[in-house]
Amino acid sequence: MDMSAFTENVTVKGEDAPFNPERSVAVLYCSNCAEANEVDVFEDNGEYSFSGFVCEKCGHYNTPEDM
Repeated sequence: MDMSAFTENVTVKGEDAPFNPERSVAVLYCSNCAEANEVDVFEDNGEYSFSGFVCEKCGHYNTPEDM
């Protein structure tokens, strides 16, 4: 993963995450295997969240409740 595009940090579910503002993507970690994943996030009133993502390594579906 090329981290050079992740020029900002945002807080997602109480955790700081590297953020690419051009793509609105944050680096979040799988709750099952701790693999770093690029995840689409959205901002609402200054709060960042995500709908869910499937881990690129283990295939675990991560919900916002998992984080």
